[in-house]
Order: sequence, then structure tokens, then C-alpha cells
Amino acid sequence: MDTNGDEMYIVKAGTLEVWLSTDSGSTRLAFMTAGQVAGELALLEGVKRSAELRAGPQGAQLLVLTKAALATLAEDDPAMGMRMMQNLAISLGKRLRFQNWRAARAEEIIPSAQ
Repeated sequence: MDTNGDEMYIVKAGTLEVWLSTDSGSTRLAFMTAGQVAGELALLEGVKRSAELRAGPQGAQLLVLTKAALATLAEDDPAMGMRMMQNLAISLGKRLRFQNWRAARAEEIIPSAQ
């Protein structure tokens, strides 16, 4: 956490856990399995990471894509660079939809006081 977001991680095997640490403790936000990505927002936005990434109980094998490698990919093979960006957009969209679904489910279970 609070490190520069100049890399993103593609889970090759195992699980990668995403943790948020606050003054009141740590909370696991998500876990990524093979084929999923983590750290892409910090990479794309060029900001510090807002969460900590930890290997799951059985470990994790990761492929690392740096900001420089992504730029080189886009320059050397524009079609592949575009496909990578499409895959990132799809991944982010699915994650956002899942988070929205979880928030809606939580609202059904514990309605907010209005």
C-alpha cells in the first residue's frame, strides 16, 4: 500500500488477495484467481496504490506488466496494445458490476434508515 502504481499484476496461478488497511484494522476487499488482474487502476492513473496485495493461502504466481512495458506494447504492436486495453476495460467493468451487485444485496439485507 502507498507504493507507486507502476505495475499491474495478472494472476497466473493461485490467488492474490486485495487488502485495505485502516486505523481500525485490515479488511480483505477481494481475491483474484487465475486470469484476473490487480493493480491496473494505479497503473493507468499513475497514482499510489490504495490497497495491499497479498498472496493467498496456497501462494500466487503473477505476471507483472509495468507501465513501460505497456507503452512499448502499444508502440510495437498497436493491435495487441488495444486488445490489452479492451481486456482491462472489461475486467474493470465486471468488477464494478460485481461491487454494485454486492452493495445492492447488502441494502436488501440491511436497509439503510431513511
